[in-house]
Amino acid sequence: MAAKKLTPYFQGRIVRVLTDQPIGSVLRSSSSSGRLVKWALMLTQFALEYKPRSAIKGQALADFVVECTAREANPTTQPGPDDMWWELATDGSSGKRGAGGGVVITSPEGFKFYHALIFYFSPTNNEAEYEAFIAGLRYVRKLGAQYVRARTDSALVVGQVLGNFEANGDRLVQYRNQMLAILVEFEGHTVEHVPRADNVDADVLSKLAQEAPEHISRIARIEEMTRAAIDALEVAAVAPTEENWITDLMQYLTDDRLPDDTERARKVKLRAPRFQEMDGRLYRRSYGGPLMRCLNEFEADLVMTELHSGICSAHHDGKALARRIMLIGYYWPSIQLDCKRVARECEACQVFAKVLGRPATFYQPVSTAIPFARWGVDIVGPFTRVAGRKRFIILVTDNGKQFEGSYFADFLATIGTKAVKSSVAYPQGNGQVENANRTILEGLKKKLYSAGRSWADELPYILWAYRTTPREATKETPFALVYGAEARLPVEAWIPTAREREFDPDNNDEMMTVELDTVDERREQVAKRIIEYQKKAKAYHDARVRPRYFQVGDFVLRKREANRPLEGGKLSQSWEGPYKISAVIRPGTYKLQTTTGKTVDRVWNSENLTLFQH
Repeated sequence: MAAKKLTPYFQGRIVRVLTDQPIGSVLRSSSSSGRLVKWALMLTQFALEYKPRSAIKGQALADFVVECTAREANPTTQPGPDDMWWELATDGSSGKRGAGGGVVITSPEGFKFYHALIFYFSPTNNEAEYEAFIAGLRYVRKLGAQYVRARTDSALVVGQVLGNFEANGDRLVQYRNQMLAILVEFEGHTVEHVPRADNVDADVLSKLAQEAPEHISRIARIEEMTRAAIDALEVAAVAPTEENWITDLMQYLTDDRLPDDTERARKVKLRAPRFQEMDGRLYRRSYGGPLMRCLNEFEADLVMTELHSGICSAHHDGKALARRIMLIGYYWPSIQLDCKRVARECEACQVFAKVLGRPATFYQPVSTAIPFARWGVDIVGPFTRVAGRKRFIILVTDNGKQFEGSYFADFLATIGTKAVKSSVAYPQGNGQVENANRTILEGLKKKLYSAGRSWADELPYILWAYRTTPREATKETPFALVYGAEARLPVEAWIPTAREREFDPDNNDEMMTVELDTVDERREQVAKRIIEYQKKAKAYHDARVRPRYFQVGDFVLRKREANRPLEGGKLSQSWEGPYKISAVIRPGTYKLQTTTGKTVDRVWNSENLTLFQH
């Protein structure tokens, strides 16, 4: 029975059976038959070792001693002054929409620090709890804390750290060991488990990327974690100074002298075969190429700046810049990292960088199947100027100051209409509007092929085609959702359909009345179809999302096309700025101001922003 219930555990371990009976020899005997053979075959999948059992009295005494002896547990609390204890609360979560962590730090004076962590990898829920706990301990340590009381709602993490639970799996063991190593750095610490109801702030912060209250998103610092804490290797930066590596190699190659430090001496011996001294300078032998002159920090900065943005430069990216420098004949140990840093912080490279292709925000569908329940306004154009100086089509949108004036506001007030502005250009707020624009614009472009400057005369026919064409999301035409029946098209007069042949003018009004009575039910069915369609669209969209979040004080660049769509050309820049984040309306939506402190109109979606490196 035990072998059937615990098969996965038995198969991965050696099972030692303590018995005073010859069970092993009986099962292995060739003369066994019947049920014994069946049991023997079933047990061959396990690694069984049969050992003689010691006397029962001795075993009972040993068990009694083990059970009743008090264990000396390592104390987790060390005494310290009451006014020096910091409070730490953490929580981590992992789900289909992503993973994150929350950290709340309270200083001895009562000040609170909020951190929201966004994980760009896929941890399990327990690993996310560990990630948040480790990050919180590091933040507290950086703030200068010596005594900390750490709390989390994960009983497993607390149990493994205190030694009450066994850590199963290599990754959990690594997480536990790393956390214990950090806790040792404090003069005093406690680790305790609390109910989730007492850990609300950290729990909310762990889900800040999707649904955080506005008052928390404004004060929390958002941190992006690209790799797990146990996977991030602490690499000591190699300072390209003469004293650290050039001088050491020169002294060893010329005078056979080694540094006093054992580690530095070991590195010099390993590096020396690749270098040689010539005319008082150090050179590195390249693979199949010329000698490369070794540069110090000042010379390296001068070479990188000149080849990246000086004469005969083309603002290469970091990898290409490093390759070009080595082909010319220069070298220093951190050439790859330094070239990437120079290219990343170059302002010209940032404003002309490619527009990011992946969406930065999650899809938030807004829809209704009731005609005219929601309105939007947009402008399509400009087109070729026609009679009456007409160049634009007013449709449905949110993209300009022309709908913010007092005259337009007074007009909306007189008709009982409320205007709601969506964040500039984006897209979940006015996606239906832009979709309608695209459909109409495509029709106009194809009509203009033959209509020329008479596009204004073709507009009613394009709109009529749009209203009488079934939409993918609704499986119905907009005309039918308004009037309860399909419109009659001109082609039906030329080539009559069955509906046209059976048309009875006397009974038509009565039939139309019946259709209007059932139109509400028809709209309810359409609403269900829209919800299903939006679920599929959201799943497709959200799978490609790479969130970009910013916090107050960050410098960002704004997409030029979103602000000035009519300007541009082959030499136009992709981004403009920099601007400063002045307020977080909600995650993904921000207020901007210029570097001189002037407020930028409207709110801006992170879809049109990117971080400015400086």
